[in-house]
Amino acid sequence: MSFQAPLTQIWPKYSTGPVEHMRALGIISANYNLYEGSLFGVWSHHFIMAGLSYDECQHFFHEQNNKDRLEGLKFIFGKREKELAARKHASHLIKHFNKCMEKRHVLIHSWIEPPTLTQVFKNWSQPGEIKLRLLKRSKDDWQKLNFMQLSLNNLRGIADDIHRGHIFARDLATYLLFRDRPIGPLGRNGLLGLALPGPERPTLPQKRPIPRKLKLR
Repeated sequence: MSFQAPLTQIWPKYSTGPVEHMRALGIISANYNLYEGSLFGVWSHHFIMAGLSYDECQHFFHEQNNKDRLEGLKFIFGKREKELAARKHASHLIKHFNKCMEKRHVLIHSWIEPPTLTQVFKNWSQPGEIKLRLLKRSKDDWQKLNFMQLSLNNLRGIADDIHRGHIFARDLATYLLFRDRPIGPLGRNGLLGLALPGPERPTLPQKRPIPRKLKLR
């Protein structure tokens, strides 16, 4: 079943940013939601190992904002994670997620600056790389406006960084799960559960580069 709108249907019938740039913004938002979901797998690991249920972890996780979630992740891994490499991976995840969170929040909470007639004429007479122009009020001074110009490659790069973070968090959660919660004939943590042998056991995932900060003017 196709969910594509008929070609004869023109939408939206109001001014927006360049279509592909807006599509990239949508993918940034969707990938960030994936990243939050995979972050839960790492965040909840030691709480579940300590005896909390999955539902209890879901409740506490969703009652917190992401800043508190990252603080909780840092605290619990500092207290309960015995493997140095895993602690370093969790620390790297916190830094990576934090940068992606900052970028996502700036982009999603900005508004599009309509192009001036001069800019429209320039794009028509001197075709080149089209940029999405965004405005956002400063966090420290509401009277100050920050300005951004983002190319399609900029936006796609941000979306890719967030998706890489999602994969990194997912794989780290999988590593911790198979390391600490054996699988046996009666299921995970069954009475006859045994840890997987070396070659079949997931390894720590490769760390992803920390994304750069958005340039605001």
